[in-house]
Amino acid sequence: MAAAPHITAISPNSGTTCNGINLVLTGDCLGDSDTNPQATLMGPDGEYHATTTIRTPQTEVVLTHGPLPAGIYDIALSNCGRIDYGPVPLTIMHSPPIIAKPLTANVTSVLLCSTPAITLTWQVRAASMIRLFRGNVLVTERNYDPCQQVTDSVTDTVPLITAAGVSYTLGAFNPLGDVVTSGPLNIPAGSPAPSATSFFIINNSTEAVNAFLINGEDLGGAFLGTFAVGQSTVVTLPVCLIRGIASLSPRLVAEHNQNFPNRQVDAKAVATVRTSGTWSRNFSGYRLGQASSGTQGFSI
Repeated sequence: MAAAPHITAISPNSGTTCNGINLVLTGDCLGDSDTNPQATLMGPDGEYHATTTIRTPQTEVVLTHGPLPAGIYDIALSNCGRIDYGPVPLTIMHSPPIIAKPLTANVTSVLLCSTPAITLTWQVRAASMIRLFRGNVLVTERNYDPCQQVTDSVTDTVPLITAAGVSYTLGAFNPLGDVVTSGPLNIPAGSPAPSATSFFIINNSTEAVNAFLINGEDLGGAFLGTFAVGQSTVVTLPVCLIRGIASLSPRLVAEHNQNFPNRQVDAKAVATVRTSGTWSRNFSGYRLGQASSGTQGFSI
């Protein structure tokens, strides 16, 4: 009768779920090409039969098998009808998730008061799920095959930007819930014009002045009134709209109308203050209306 096999070592004694196993059993009476030893892996989901290859007759046998589910496996080797079990079990683990390429965006900045569509791209490996957040808001959650490297993307339409910008963080998870992150990816916000909450306007001239709030987005605006010498007021700017203050001399408009009766202009019309003429006075420049951005002083 053949001697019973005796396994003294298993190398390696661990592996990962997405890779096949290639183990070397070392011991005595492990078989040769004539006896054709059989190997069985006994795990949480049942038994798996491994392929055996004799490396060194009787003392070294190589076991191979495709990817296995995570768990603890006892190894049994049968030679000539007699069985021995490995001195230690084989442990199959989930690989930790890997972010192969970090989170990137198709823009490097955004504009205040815009609603941009930002495309985010990432690449992960050994991840069964990802979660992408904009700040504390979940943008998307995706499920993947953890044995595949995945390149993916999403386009996020951002609500009206009224703060410093937007920030994204990507989390990649394996089936155990282990997580690795990429980010935060900070995308700063720029402004199409200097910001202000309001204008403080004052008539520092020696005559009455007409003042207007004019639009930066179009040719519209509003007549604010005729300001006496020394008169002032605060004009609050609408949030996320571009506005400026312009002024004219109603006295010089009247002189123009008297001198050119066929080319009359209205001293209270936005079109008049937008038209360069002898009546033109000052223009503040445009400001983007933003809360808590301070008051801009301006002499009309």
